Amino acid sequence: MKGRAIVVGLAGAGLAALVADSGWSRALALVALAGSLALLALSGTARRALGGLLAAIGLALVAIGVYAASADAAPKMLLVSLGGTAVAYSGWLVIRHSPAWTGMSSTYDRPTPTADPETSKDIWDALDRGEDPTTR
Repeated sequence: MKGRAIVVGLAGAGLAALVADSGWSRALALVALAGSLALLALSGTARRALGGLLAAIGLALVAIGVYAASADAAPKMLLVSLGGTAVAYSGWLVIRHSPAWTGMSSTYDRPTPTADPETSKDIWDALDRGEDPTTR
């Protein structure tokens, strides 16, 4: 489900960004595109909140596309609505299924500091006294 949500979100946001005129529809599509990519890095509550944001952006794209298509009779705005529908579906998938997804690995996380009694201030003080802290 994780892969499906990301691919559907990227495809829908990409479609909306490609066919949208400049303005709100283009801006929302680009935010949805970035948000779909950010799903890879987030986990837990942040991922679910982003899913809700993606669903709201998708619904906004649908509304903008339908309104603009009815006003201008532009068929490309219906494609914006189609992309918005895909983004909204992606957001729903994230909200519904993300608690079961795994997060990123901890390979590149900052290591937890060890309990070293000597602080960096102690090392600088030793250097000021003329001692070599590497010989301890």
